[in-house]
Amino acid sequence: MAIRNSEQHALLERTIANRRNRSLFRKLWTSVRPRLRARSSDVAVVRQSLFFDADWYVSTYPDVAGGKLDPAAHFVRHGAREDRDPGPFFSTSTYRRLHLDSTQGHINPLVHFETVGCTTGCALALSAESSAAWWHDRLHDHDRAAVRRHIAHFKHKPLLSVCMILDAPDETWLRDALGSLAGQVYPLWDLRIMFARTEPPHIQTLLERAAAEDHRVVLVPLAPGLPEADRCNAAIYGAKGDFALRLGQHDRLHETALYEIANRINLAPDADVLYSDDDVVDAAGAYSSPHFRTSYDPELLLGQGLTEGLAACRTALLAAVGGFRPGYGAASSYDLILRACAFTSMDRIHHIPELLYHRRARTPDDAEIAATAEARQRVRRDAVKRRGENTEIRQHPRNPVWARIVRPLPAIVPKVSVIVPTRDRADLLAVCARGVLETTRYPDLELIIVDHQSREAATLRLFDELRRDRRVRIIPFVGEFNFSAINNFAMSQSQGDVIALLNNDIEITHPDWLEEMVPLAMRPDTGAVGAKLYYPDGTIQHAGVVAGLGGPAGHAFAFAPGDTLGDHGRAVLTRTVSAVTAACLVIRREAYQGVGGFNAEELPVAFNDIDLCFRLQRAGYRNVWTPFAELVHHESASRGKEETPEQKARFARDEAYMQACWGDLIRNDPFYNPNLSLTSADYARAPSRRDRPWKDYF
Repeated sequence: MAIRNSEQHALLERTIANRRNRSLFRKLWTSVRPRLRARSSDVAVVRQSLFFDADWYVSTYPDVAGGKLDPAAHFVRHGAREDRDPGPFFSTSTYRRLHLDSTQGHINPLVHFETVGCTTGCALALSAESSAAWWHDRLHDHDRAAVRRHIAHFKHKPLLSVCMILDAPDETWLRDALGSLAGQVYPLWDLRIMFARTEPPHIQTLLERAAAEDHRVVLVPLAPGLPEADRCNAAIYGAKGDFALRLGQHDRLHETALYEIANRINLAPDADVLYSDDDVVDAAGAYSSPHFRTSYDPELLLGQGLTEGLAACRTALLAAVGGFRPGYGAASSYDLILRACAFTSMDRIHHIPELLYHRRARTPDDAEIAATAEARQRVRRDAVKRRGENTEIRQHPRNPVWARIVRPLPAIVPKVSVIVPTRDRADLLAVCARGVLETTRYPDLELIIVDHQSREAATLRLFDELRRDRRVRIIPFVGEFNFSAINNFAMSQSQGDVIALLNNDIEITHPDWLEEMVPLAMRPDTGAVGAKLYYPDGTIQHAGVVAGLGGPAGHAFAFAPGDTLGDHGRAVLTRTVSAVTAACLVIRREAYQGVGGFNAEELPVAFNDIDLCFRLQRAGYRNVWTPFAELVHHESASRGKEETPEQKARFARDEAYMQACWGDLIRNDPFYNPNLSLTSADYARAPSRRDRPWKDYF
């Protein structure tokens, strides 16, 4: 029966009113009811889908807004059949082509994905096939109009100077790069193109035509053979704009790139450095390898780099640091950014979490990789030397272009108080304690075991054995289990300038874990330092904490293989995070006491370590995770799981407290990215949670 819902309802009403043929009514209702329920159910599925954006749907399709229609119902009843998309990150036509055959034309693609496809691998096929539709080219005319209205309301309309250095460019790709600049929605820019007079005639003709057609394009011919640093300095020192940025001769800018920079300057007028996310575009125009970056992180900047794509710097700052320095080749931009970031303050370095820069795909040869790696290592050594740090820069074991930063212990080695709460489970405690006392290579430590009413004979015998070591103290704690209170009490009894918190189910497998963590903790801007923890089967248990992941917070890369690189190396690079687990946490006494220690009143069991780290971050400290301190965590082996009604109720209260106190941070972790998933621990891509800056100007 191929009739519309409205016709079905009308026919039913007539049938019921007439009561002439009850058997026909029963037969008709039996036929129609499943379809009505299916449609109603489909609308509910669409409305709850992460890929359905009601505001986007209404603004993209004016007939829906004009008719004052329910966007979810419209998409189910009409939109999908008309190949309309439910949101900016789901392609109806592509999904239908890839995953539905000719006999399934009546099936709604989004409903199919949510009920069937997401469990059978369809999502992966969609993202691989239509990456451009997911990440790029989704700006519509009404978006552009809203952007222009927003620009008209800018208090500051900065001139942005774009610099381009030519070196035997490919004509097609150069046209593409110039076209991406000409297509910018933000109009207040100029372009300085530095080129040698020896460029081929067709390239020079292209440049002359570009300058003739747009007064904002300035050609700067240079003598052939001029060093890279001199060419770059000629570009930035001649820039007239408030900010300067470099566009590679083959790269592309997203059409909102300069608008996003100008918008951020309006939001933060004292900004000195701005950078965005970036990805790779191939010769066919397909996008891949998106790098969703974090807020400014000096650890990542030194170990890997943070601003390789779009980076805009205040021109006065570039002049103040002396511009580009000769002798660094492909690492000259990295050198400049390191010096610029060191010259300004962290709060004046801003990240724009949007894919605004598209690097042209290319495959360097081994010699180029080696030269770049060596140059970047020299840049890093210069950076730590300028700071007066006695720091060793080593090649990272997983990537020659990255760095392993080795910081030595201070000349006067601080005493470390290792605090281990326990209740019975002598088998676990023995492994942990012997790891601290026998495996750990650290010259000055004490082990404080907080005994929470142990009763088993094996535990008491172990206590007697451990007391023979002068470095061991066993202190009793009486009362209900309160992890926060236990650690606060142990802290008050400790003697070390540095505190190392350990669960009793931690197994120490590497002797240098404290030698790695203590130098990080001793830095004045560092709060808590976390380690890389593994499950006994070798998979990752903890690689830093992401706020908002699966609730108030979750562990990055949980259950991933132990040797995984992670997204752009995040599982193997020292980096700043919003929190780390107290299963293994090192912190200076001064920082711990400065924020009041653990919250024993509201968070006696769950989330107390996350809350502590959040308070450290709010106080201006950086929490750091290092992959070079490796331990095994037999997670919760001594306490078991939270399964009783009382435990579940308490956990719900703790979770509600975290949401009430830290809701903004949980929704937007500055050291994660709003384009990454909050349901996957492996930094999977997801529809952006970021509001469009122009959303209020439609």
